[in-house]
Amino acid sequence: MVRSGEPGLGTTFKIYLPIVERVAASVGTKIERPVKGGTEHILVAEDDERVRRVVHNTLAQMGYTVTVAEDGAEALELFEAAQPPVDLVISDVVMPNLDGASLWHTLKARHPKVPILIMSGYAANGLASRFAADEELIVVMKPFRSRELLLRVREALDRR
Repeated sequence: MVRSGEPGLGTTFKIYLPIVERVAASVGTKIERPVKGGTEHILVAEDDERVRRVVHNTLAQMGYTVTVAEDGAEALELFEAAQPPVDLVISDVVMPNLDGASLWHTLKARHPKVPILIMSGYAANGLASRFAADEELIVVMKPFRSRELLLRVREALDRR
């Protein structure tokens, strides 16, 4: 950078940038698809009260009926007794009494058509050790934004 100037006449700045030999990529505008809510019944199994509350409120604001459980064992009981029936289960992986993987395996054995969305802070290889390789496994990684959760929920529900 070269700077020159004379008192009372201002200052001139000259900035020299290197020549780039490739064409700049076109950025364009980012158009996000709208988030669609629904009226389905969703069961949320999460041991962290704050996360449970945020997930509940996010889903309820979009029109979903939401039932919450503090662990996998409670989720299993609520699932079996639910009226109307549960359309989607959202489960954390690490929970007391019955963890997310055990809940997933139990529900898949008893109710194979019910979609299950897994919330996890684990890396993908950590999840692979807990779940069988299954193309039906839908994951939302923690921490997540409400929009990301809602898109995954809709994806899981629409796969049915």
